[in-house]
Amino acid sequence: MRDLKLLAEAHPAIKRDEAGRASCYRLPRGEGPRVTFGERVALHVGQQVMSFLEGTLLPGWLGELAEKLDDFDVPGASATASRLVPRLTFVSEPSRSYGARDEVIATLFKALLEDRVVTVDYARDGTLELHPYALAIYRRALYLLAWNPSDHRKQTLAVDRMATCVLGTGTFRRREEHDPARDVDGYFGIWREPAPERVVLRFHPDKRALLEARHWHGTARLEPAADGRVDLVMHAGGRELVSFALEWGKACEVIEPAWLRDEVQAELRGALAGYVAAGQEREDQ
Repeated sequence: MRDLKLLAEAHPAIKRDEAGRASCYRLPRGEGPRVTFGERVALHVGQQVMSFLEGTLLPGWLGELAEKLDDFDVPGASATASRLVPRLTFVSEPSRSYGARDEVIATLFKALLEDRVVTVDYARDGTLELHPYALAIYRRALYLLAWNPSDHRKQTLAVDRMATCVLGTGTFRRREEHDPARDVDGYFGIWREPAPERVVLRFHPDKRALLEARHWHGTARLEPAADGRVDLVMHAGGRELVSFALEWGKACEVIEPAWLRDEVQAELRGALAGYVAAGQEREDQ
């Protein structure tokens, strides 16, 4: 009630209605905060970005918000936005399906709000009791960042691989080191192993413009190599470094660390062996 009183003091359009011992506050239709053209466009962009969660509660919430804001548009804002919105094209990316995970996501939201323990049936690890501390969106997929008290370690779990998620009766004390932004900082992607270390990837000179055009990592910088190539140097960790190096094909050479160079070489040898075997099989037919 105190918050409502403060809100009414800040916005004179909010009126208090009394009926006997009961009372309520009302905001007359068309009055109060106004929604601008830019805010309408921003909401549309948010709806497009979150479209990969179709079938869950999040897109529904955004749709309800858009409808509720109809009465608060600045004159002409909605009409102007409606002309621009069709000209903003969101290019579809590969995404995971969450239509069957609505209950799981709703349970995780409640657990995050109340610092509640959850029991998850996870595809890879079976039944896990976890302390969830954040949901992360990465490459149009949803991940849970959690603490596993039985193993005393942090875990990253793909939400689409959770068959069930049950809210426990117990609560947990959130740890200071479980700051989601800081927790994933330093890693090249969502997976947090191995630990961050010096990474040097050497690229063909004709890739310099592409490398300069993007922000690859918080520590990334470009350095000239002695042979005319260019080095992408960063302090990073995570197994997604392997796929990143492979994406560039022969234009990228891993200089360090040794484990990354070894894994990229193994992947390339395996791919080549597969092509050679397939070609030999066709010739024999």
